[in-house]
Amino acid sequence: MFLKKIWKGIGIFALAGCVMFSGMIYPTFAEEATTDDEFVYDESEKQFAEIFCFNRVYEDMEVTVLNGEEIMEDYEYLFPSVIYPSAFYLVDQEGRALCAAICLVNGQYFCTDADGKIVKGCWEETSQGKWMYFGWDGCALTSQWIYLNNTWYYLNEKGIMVDEWNLINGKWYYMDETSGAMQTGWIKLGKTDWYYLDPVNGDMKTGWLYENGSWYYLQDSGLMATGWLLDGSTWYYLESSGAMKTGWQKGAGDTWYYLKADGAMACNEKLTIDGVSYSFNQSGEWIH
Repeated sequence: MFLKKIWKGIGIFALAGCVMFSGMIYPTFAEEATTDDEFVYDESEKQFAEIFCFNRVYEDMEVTVLNGEEIMEDYEYLFPSVIYPSAFYLVDQEGRALCAAICLVNGQYFCTDADGKIVKGCWEETSQGKWMYFGWDGCALTSQWIYLNNTWYYLNEKGIMVDEWNLINGKWYYMDETSGAMQTGWIKLGKTDWYYLDPVNGDMKTGWLYENGSWYYLQDSGLMATGWLLDGSTWYYLESSGAMKTGWQKGAGDTWYYLKADGAMACNEKLTIDGVSYSFNQSGEWIH
């Protein structure tokens, strides 16, 4: 009789409506399903605040959504003492409130607070220390950018906020390893590695870059080049700061090279520099 009553309530209040208005696709989360051995029920079956470890992701379970009105009418003894009629709650196949948990329901993720109430418009942390954002419909956002407090974040196909390097729609982005915030401009990784990210869009730049009166070269990996650089058939010299150099550059021993106004190394030619004629061989060395 008890189970019949439970399943009746679950059948009436299925999740279809909530899932339809979200308008998004939410793939299955690649985490092992939870077994019944992890449930903790007390003998009275009236209080279940410790059913789940806080913010653990659960899936492959029979989970549904009940609204507060239905709970107050038929299920109040299975839930915490405070029930909000306008709120929605997650329940398991026995009609018990799923408290402080992240659950997969009909292909979408929902998170509940300590009372089993579905949370909305907030960040929540998973048991693996990752972060997910739940929209105002209660569904986790996936495969999209979100803009919060003047900062951009990206949530992957599993709804997890990404950090560090990520390839998104064919472009590379770098998110702060702690906060997940999209980075822009120059960033230094490690002791010497510099990269440049678009100041507006955040995507990693490659090739020549003109910034603050100097030219820089960013390799295909995005890494800022220093020292001698062969671009096509032309040599350039980039200082330790990455800025392209012009004028004389000393090589090994007594060897000298000359970098023209556009940065290209003089090669196999004669130039008049400050009124004096100089000749350079095919290797760019000044010969006389």
